[in-house]
Amino acid sequence: MNKKIFVGNTCTRYKLFKKGKSWVAMGVTTLSISLGLGMLMVNPSVRADTSSTANSATSSAANSVTSSAANSVTSSAANSVTSSAANSVTSSAANSVTSSAANSATSSAANSATSSAANSATSSAVNSATSSAANSATSISAAKAGVSNVKLATDNLSSSTDTTGVVVTSSFNNGDTFSGGGGVIALNTSIEKSATISNGTKLTFTISNPKSINWDNIQLNGGTNYGSLAYDKTSGTITYTFSTDISNAGINFIINLHTAAVDTSKNIITASLNNTSVAITGGTSYNTKANAGGSGGSGYDNQRLIIGNGSYGYIGINDNYVGYINGKNYYLPDMQSMNFNVVVDPGFYTNSQNDKIGRTITLSISGTGASLQADNIYITEKGGFPNTSKSYVPLSSVGWTTTQIDDQTVKISIPDNMDIGWYVLGIVATTPGLNSQYILTDQYESDYITTAQKSESVKYLV
Repeated sequence: MNKKIFVGNTCTRYKLFKKGKSWVAMGVTTLSISLGLGMLMVNPSVRADTSSTANSATSSAANSVTSSAANSVTSSAANSVTSSAANSVTSSAANSVTSSAANSATSSAANSATSSAANSATSSAVNSATSSAANSATSISAAKAGVSNVKLATDNLSSSTDTTGVVVTSSFNNGDTFSGGGGVIALNTSIEKSATISNGTKLTFTISNPKSINWDNIQLNGGTNYGSLAYDKTSGTITYTFSTDISNAGINFIINLHTAAVDTSKNIITASLNNTSVAITGGTSYNTKANAGGSGGSGYDNQRLIIGNGSYGYIGINDNYVGYINGKNYYLPDMQSMNFNVVVDPGFYTNSQNDKIGRTITLSISGTGASLQADNIYITEKGGFPNTSKSYVPLSSVGWTTTQIDDQTVKISIPDNMDIGWYVLGIVATTPGLNSQYILTDQYESDYITTAQKSESVKYLV
């Protein structure tokens, strides 16, 4: 039977069209059809007439479902990343398409839709997951490498210590030979005002051949208020550990090493601050001999007085010392004065036991407008090694007396038989000329030492 039944509404509209010079009215009829509703409202009495309708609807629905399901599942699966998504999409797509196709299409259409959707979903999901996982793994690996590089850079930065203002000067010349165990190597250390030192910082001196040093006679002169000294003869290291934060301080101390009576050559001394190298001005290579007759000790050997710069770390006098720069010692002109220190008998003189009577120290300042007054000369509270004094006191506090020779010169007398080892003098000289050179000279004499020992220190105001 060819009769078809539709359920719908008709509507006729008229429209004008121009044909040549005339206008023609034409009626346009539209039919609004609801296919799904029409199928449900078919009269049961004409059931046999639904065969071709069903076939047509079934075919159209199957094609529509197959295409839509495959496209939908493939697109959804492509956006998935994890491997579990592949299994989930495959199963869900296959079941969903099979169910829809079975209800509204033929068996073959359902199978076709299932196979196509499942294969498409599986392939897309697996490829997408694999690609995403690979990219993710690569990104994580790169990130880890980046973090590692940053950490390495940080470690490298933290391993370097600023040594600005840390100045070490040795008392000998390269190639000097110390003989018979009587040599003294003085390591004069200056922590200038430009230096910033943290609590726990270590200044380490390393001896390449530990056998060349007498490890039973290592002395620290000054610096005890700021740290402590330790040494290890096995490793050949002498370490001064700072016990406080230091900034804009201006500190001086000397580490004295005594050589051993052994035959060694080309021994090297190096210095470092927290493992960062510090240059040593003066000698760094020396020799030792078991017997007397060497050339060493040209710097401090047999000297009763060692003149130095600044306050030596003790309080009680004004300190405007800047530091040693390009071969000159500089001072700030704010106080128009210069402060010096003189270490008395630090152990360099080998016959000190015979030198007990008639001891005098003469101090003199020279330069434009320079003067030195007895009241501006001080001494540490006590002597001895290590010197644990905290401040300077008047000379009269320890029984020392003064004589003003002239406006630039003062003579100091030391009580007989008094042990003077490791006392430190603090001296403040008036130096009014800006950008001028001033020289402090010390001279030691006694009944035993009839030829005066002299030394001097050249200073500049800036």
